[in-house]
Amino acid sequence: AVEQQRTTAMGAEAFQPEDLSTLEALTSVERRVTSAAVLLHVARELKLFDDPTFAPARPVSAPYHEDEMVAILGRNVTAALERGTRHIVVTVDDTNPQRARDICAGIVAEAGRQSGQATTAAAAAAKGTLEEEKTRAEAKLEFSQKAVDEFRRRFPSLPLDEVRNGMKTNSIDEAIRGLVAAVGSAEADVLKETSGVAQLNAAGDDVGALLETPNISSSPEVVAAKRALAIRQAEFRAADDEYGPRHPQHQIAVKQLAEAKADLSRVVLQLKSALISRLSKVREDQSKLAESLEKRKAEAIRFQEVSGEFAKLVSALEADRENHNRLQTRLKEAETNMALGSSDLNVVDQPMVPTWPSKPKKSLITGAAGAFGFGLGGALALLLHFIDRSVRGIQAGEELLRLPGLAALPEESVHSLKEALMHDRAAGDRQREAFRSLRTSLSILGRGASARTYLFTSARPGEGKSYTAMNFAVSLAQQGYRTLIIEANLRTPSLDMVFFGKRNPSGLADHLTGQGARDSKACRQTPVPNLFLFSAGQSDRHPAEVLHEQAFAALLKDARNWFHKIVIDTPAIGRHTDALPLARHVDTVCLVVKAGSTPRGEAVRSSNRLAMAGAKPAGFVLNSATREALRGGFVGDFAAAHTAPSSRSLPSSSGRH
Repeated sequence: AVEQQRTTAMGAEAFQPEDLSTLEALTSVERRVTSAAVLLHVARELKLFDDPTFAPARPVSAPYHEDEMVAILGRNVTAALERGTRHIVVTVDDTNPQRARDICAGIVAEAGRQSGQATTAAAAAAKGTLEEEKTRAEAKLEFSQKAVDEFRRRFPSLPLDEVRNGMKTNSIDEAIRGLVAAVGSAEADVLKETSGVAQLNAAGDDVGALLETPNISSSPEVVAAKRALAIRQAEFRAADDEYGPRHPQHQIAVKQLAEAKADLSRVVLQLKSALISRLSKVREDQSKLAESLEKRKAEAIRFQEVSGEFAKLVSALEADRENHNRLQTRLKEAETNMALGSSDLNVVDQPMVPTWPSKPKKSLITGAAGAFGFGLGGALALLLHFIDRSVRGIQAGEELLRLPGLAALPEESVHSLKEALMHDRAAGDRQREAFRSLRTSLSILGRGASARTYLFTSARPGEGKSYTAMNFAVSLAQQGYRTLIIEANLRTPSLDMVFFGKRNPSGLADHLTGQGARDSKACRQTPVPNLFLFSAGQSDRHPAEVLHEQAFAALLKDARNWFHKIVIDTPAIGRHTDALPLARHVDTVCLVVKAGSTPRGEAVRSSNRLAMAGAKPAGFVLNSATREALRGGFVGDFAAAHTAPSSRSLPSSSGRH
C-alpha cells in the first residue's frame, strides 16, 4: 500500500507534505517497485546468477551480465496498481513455487528499504544545510544584540528601546522600516533558495534523485514530462505483451519510451539550472536591497543621527532573531523527518508459497483446443468440399450429367492394365460383380438386349476407359457371347500388351487405310474364351485421318455377321475428336468418369460433345469409386427389363468366311 502523503525534506514554507494519491505519483511508485536496482539486488541476494534452474547454465568464461539477469528476472515479475486503490500487487511467475515466493518477498523488502533510504537521505541533507545556516544565524544574532546593547550604553540618557513607539518618526524612518523588512524577506528567500540548491547539488545529475526534490517534482514541466513518460511506459508494456522484441511495433515502443525518458531528464536538468540561477538572482536582489537600505540610513542619520542608527541596530537584531527562529523551526522538522525515516510503502500481505500452479490452465486449454480443432476441422472439410470440382459419386454424376449411372467400379490397387484384367478372378470378386452390374444395366438401358455395339470413351486420358472396355468385353464373353473388342485408340494402344504381351503391327489402321487383306492377322482370339481382339495396328498418318467414318461403319457392319457383341475402345474425347465420328454408328455409348478426378466441367462438355455428334451416351460408368460412392443407388429412366437370349448362335451371314 502506498501512503497518501510523505513529508518532504524542505522546511518552513516549502516544508509541505508530498501528495502520493495522484495517479502520476502512484505510477511512479509502481515503477520503482520493479526497478533495475531492486531486481539486481534480489538476483544477488538469492544467487540467481548461479542457479541453473532459473536461467540456462553458461560456461564460467561467459557468465550472465547484470543487465541480462535483470532482463530475465523482469520478464517474470510484474507490479500492477489495483484499479481504484493505492495497492500495488507484485506477481512473480516461476516454475519453482518456493523460489517464486522468495523473489516476491525480496522485491517487496528491497523496494521498501530503498524508499526509506531515499526519504532519510533527503532529510539528512536538508538537516545538514539547516544546521550550517543556524550556526551562522546565531553568530549574527549575537553580534546584533551586542551592537544594540553597546549603543544603549553610549547614550544612557536617551529613551532608546527596541520598541520605538514613543520615538518621533518621519518618512525616512518609515522607508527604513520597509527596507529592513524587505532585506529580511530577501535573506529568508536566500536561505530558502540556498537550502533547495543544496538539495539539488546533493542529488547531482541523478535524475531520479532530483525528481525526489520538491522544487523539481512540483514543477508543471516535470509533471507533464512524467505524465508523457507514464503514457509511453503503458504503450511499451502493451507492445511488449503483444509483440516480440524484433517486431517493428515493439521497437517503436522502445524508441518512444527512451525519448520520453530523455525528455524527462532534459526538463529536470534544465529546471535544476534555472533554480541555481534563481539563487544568484535572489542574492543579487538581496544585495541591492541592502544597498538601498544603507542609503536610506545615511539619509536618516542626517535627519536624526542617533535614532536612525539605533533603529538600524534594532531592525538588524529583529531580522536576525526572526531568521534564527525560522531556522530553528525548520531544523526541528527536518530532524523529525529524518528520525521517522519511514518508507512510503507498507506491506499489506506477505507472499506465500503457492500450492497449485497458476498456469497452464489445462481444462481451459483443453477445451479451447478442442473447440478450435473442431472448428478448424469443420472449416477445412467445408473448404475441401467447396473447392472439389470433381465427380465423386453416382448420384452427383447423375444430377450433373442428366444421365443414368450404369455402374460404380471399385478402386483397385494394380500397377498395370494387364493386372486389372478380370479373367480367372474369383466369382465373388468385387470388380467382377461391378462389371456384371454394368452388363445388366446396359441390357435394360437404351436399346437394351438389342444393342450389339458398345463404345467406351472418357473426358480425359487415364480415367479407365480401356480398363472398363476390356473387362466389359470379358464379362460378355464369359456370359457366352462371341465378343470382339476393337482397339480404336490409335494414339496410345495398350490392349495388345494386355492379351498377348507385344504389339501387333497389323490392325484397325491397316483395315481403314485400304489394307484389309491383313484383317486375319489383325483380329486374333485372346486367351479368354469367346473373346477376340481387333488390334490398333500402325500407321504413319494422323489418327484422325485414319479413323474414316464410312470405312469404320463398314467394318462394324461386317463384324456383326461374325460376333454377338462388339466393344470399342476409343481415345478421350475431351482431348481428341477421334471417337466422335465413330460414335454415330454404335448402339450404345458409355462415358467413363473417374471418381474424385474427372472435373465436372470436362465431364459435362464431353457428354455435350457426344450429344451434338448424334451419339448421346446411354449413361456413365463411375470408375475408382470409394466405399461411400458405392453405397449410392441409381437414378434415371430405365427401360423395361430384358432377359438375355438363351441362344448364342450368330446371326445369319451372307456366306462370308
